[in-house]
Amino acid sequence: MPAVGGNVQDVTTYFGTNAAAIKVFVCLASVADLFLLVFAVYLANRLRASETRSNLLSWLALTSGGALVAFEFASAMTMLTLAITAAASVAGTGVLGILFNNFELANIFLFGLFFGAVGVGTLMEGTFPRWFGWVTCAAGVVEVATGCLLTLGVTQAGSISFVSALIWIVVAGTVAVVLEWRNSSPAIDQLGLAGESAKP
Repeated sequence: MPAVGGNVQDVTTYFGTNAAAIKVFVCLASVADLFLLVFAVYLANRLRASETRSNLLSWLALTSGGALVAFEFASAMTMLTLAITAAASVAGTGVLGILFNNFELANIFLFGLFFGAVGVGTLMEGTFPRWFGWVTCAAGVVEVATGCLLTLGVTQAGSISFVSALIWIVVAGTVAVVLEWRNSSPAIDQLGLAGESAKP
């Protein structure tokens, strides 16, 4: 996959020569986006359940997560359209290439906003383990910094955003599963993964 923010001609050429693989990827990405939406709603609800001051952070997490999924879908559909038009040598693929790059860049900033809301909410309310709050805030900073670098033309930074988001999703999913398991089995308390709100 060409780098986000890279040369538009490279993007359109890649999509045109890998149209079949891109179609499969779009199908898988669309399913993943649905799971991401469910996960974003879950995290926002967890934040809301533990908030004692206002619902600002939980609403920010929900809206940024929803916007992120919407842009991910838009990016996937642009990717599909670009693959079809580039493979058929239809004029105007350059514009689609630029649009795809812009959607991907917006996704990076939205990831940063979403991570920031979840991380700060965790640190303020103890929704999740405190270490998870710090990790999430750090991931948010990485995403925003990566987005700024890409905006300035440092295309190599795109892979950093992808790896950071992927690691966070795996860690967050693991934490969520363990917490839900703990809620149904008090014996899991000894693992020390409960959020501060669950402490006596």
